[in-house]
Amino acid sequence: MVRSLLLLLLLGGMTRCTEIIELDLNTDTERLVVDAILSNQDRFFVVKLSRSAPYFATEAAPPVNHAHVEIIHERTNQRLTLEEDSLLSGHYYAEARPEILVPGETIHLKISHVDLKGNGTMETHRASALVPEVVPLDSAQIRYNGIRETWQMLAFFQDPPEVENFYQFKVVQNDYTVTRRPDDMRISNDQLFNGNYVNGVWVHSIDASNNQSQFSDDDRVALQLISITESYYDFIYAIHQEISTGAPLFTGPPANVPGNISGHALGIFAITAISEFEIIFDSEIHNQ
Repeated sequence: MVRSLLLLLLLGGMTRCTEIIELDLNTDTERLVVDAILSNQDRFFVVKLSRSAPYFATEAAPPVNHAHVEIIHERTNQRLTLEEDSLLSGHYYAEARPEILVPGETIHLKISHVDLKGNGTMETHRASALVPEVVPLDSAQIRYNGIRETWQMLAFFQDPPEVENFYQFKVVQNDYTVTRRPDDMRISNDQLFNGNYVNGVWVHSIDASNNQSQFSDDDRVALQLISITESYYDFIYAIHQEISTGAPLFTGPPANVPGNISGHALGIFAITAISEFEIIFDSEIHNQ
């Protein structure tokens, strides 16, 4: 009898736990959101501007139109004006000028003529980024791991000594980046490499559980070794912390990831330096 009562109480408790609770969250002041990642391999420099949106918003964030966007080389004061695309609202483009991305020098981003409140009061936002050095990727390998059902991407390169480097790793298949989502971003600081030769370190993984159909014979698979700045490393790391699953009792509420844009804007302006090594996929070799 006691056992039956305990079972009924347990079932009743489980039923009550399914009640839907609607959260009424405070809405923050609408802010500018900047997505501006430039690289030495860009054909076009692109800056994306949008408005911040509520946490539970189901629609895409509204774009910011008619802004004035400039990229400025600090030493020479050379200015490059980006124009808004007529088809992609909120996307500002200019033909890339890789010659201004000189390692060790500073590039500024200036965004002006922004009227988020619609009252005629224009805002100006600024950011700066240091151009990192390109670190050559000597070689790369694909290794299939049957236990984990993944392809492991292995990197071979010399980490520059006496320099604190920060890296991001991406995988590109036939010119399409397959590691695009925030949780696919793989980053590393210098603690792992520390001026040593990186001899086949596992730096990225691609899911192969779907009958190993991610890659096909003769696909061009490239591993990218991307030098990034410490501020961009911190930004990506903060994104990982926000989207990772944590115990609710010990983690804080979701928060905006801090960036480097002035005027209380959100987002990031960063310069990256890419080196890559391409592999022609062969299932007889790489699926072993």
